[in-house]
Amino acid sequence: STSALKYKQDIRDLEEIDISKFRPVRYKSKCESDDQTKDHFGIIADEVDAAGIKELVNYGANGDVEGFQYERLTVVLLKEIQSLRARVAALESKGA
Repeated sequence: STSALKYKQDIRDLEEIDISKFRPVRYKSKCESDDQTKDHFGIIADEVDAAGIKELVNYGANGDVEGFQYERLTVVLLKEIQSLRARVAALESKGA
């Protein structure tokens, strides 16, 4: 992932993304490369895709949902934290 400005174009602020559409789950993996005896934590990429948040979903060559881009979730959560901080600040200024 490239973060430098020189690698970006058409830059605009991220819109609000409804993170309530992400369902954190506990599951047992079917993948042979994973420890199938242990619980894992994750998000169901198919549900994120169905919610229309395609930028966080990985797709296979045939267009099928394959995974969730956890590394990009950080930016979405940062936006949510910033929005919540602004709401708290507004509420605190009303009460002051």
